[in-house]
Amino acid sequence: MGRKRKKRRNRSGPYRRPDREGWWARIAGRWWHSDAEDEETAAAEWRAAVEAARPRPMAFVAEPPTVGDALAAFLADVDLNRHAQFKWYDCKLNDFSASIHTGLPGLPMADLPLADLRPIHVLAWLAGKRGSSTNRYNCGRAVRGAVAWYCLQAGLGESPLKGIKLPRPAKRRYIFPPWVPLLALSIALRRPKLNPNLPEFLALVIFTGARPSELCRARGRDVDADGSMIRLPTGKQGARTIPIPRGMWPMLVRLKAAAGAAGWLVPNAAGNQQTKSGWTQAWRRLRERLDLPAEATIYQWRHTWATHAVAAGIPLGIVAQAMGTSLKMVSEVYAHLDRGAMEKWKGRI
Repeated sequence: MGRKRKKRRNRSGPYRRPDREGWWARIAGRWWHSDAEDEETAAAEWRAAVEAARPRPMAFVAEPPTVGDALAAFLADVDLNRHAQFKWYDCKLNDFSASIHTGLPGLPMADLPLADLRPIHVLAWLAGKRGSSTNRYNCGRAVRGAVAWYCLQAGLGESPLKGIKLPRPAKRRYIFPPWVPLLALSIALRRPKLNPNLPEFLALVIFTGARPSELCRARGRDVDADGSMIRLPTGKQGARTIPIPRGMWPMLVRLKAAAGAAGWLVPNAAGNQQTKSGWTQAWRRLRERLDLPAEATIYQWRHTWATHAVAAGIPLGIVAQAMGTSLKMVSEVYAHLDRGAMEKWKGRI
């Protein structure tokens, strides 16, 4: 007898995600979110959102649409429904639109008919872009998604970029030099315009090995009374416990008192929840002042913390539990750093 397949959960309607608050669903390839208190209200809002996202034929002029028409329509939709992401899409899509030309020498830049768009246009544009491999991959995803959205909404059939193989970002791990933490925190303290709570947020990222997204979801009620632990009810692999170094306990107690029970532990300048774009931009400014390379992202502090923890002789199981990840991942990535483990245990094997 073959192995019994696991029954898939029917997620045709809104449901609660273990790592997010509220109700969630996928509509037209995007995440839809509702803060409704009961499932019936969330289902009604979901049905209205599904109807609003239903593809409807667009009215075209006599000439067929061009790449510029498709990208402009997509940007207008983003500006209307997802304004917070408009600048991110605008810089990438306008850069790609400007790179499209006829290919004939002596002729000015001209927009390309959408039917003539090919994956080679996107790949050639990405090959000439500067920056990290992750940035190039995200640029390609933005163009692919915009063209696919326009073809779906306009009823044009499959996207001409369907099946494009974008260059995957390289997994580069960066270890920060020992002089960076204190200098970065001192700059953040002297420049409160970046974010008043950035020093505390950055200190937690540096010295706990936690994911930045986990610290953004932490509330005052999630911190122990003595400030020694942050206990998140949800995480990437379920409930999550973040141990805090002893020297940071008074800071956690102060943040807990300022946040209250339901307030965010490290809010942004407006007192709201920290966002990925907010902490990314703040760290980018600090990184440029410290003259660090582009791969020195804020997430690399997690890799730096794990590297030093394993090198200090902390067992891999404890490191995995503190990071909120699997022992398999820690063993595959960091086990070679624990050079003294075999010498310590060889007499007991």
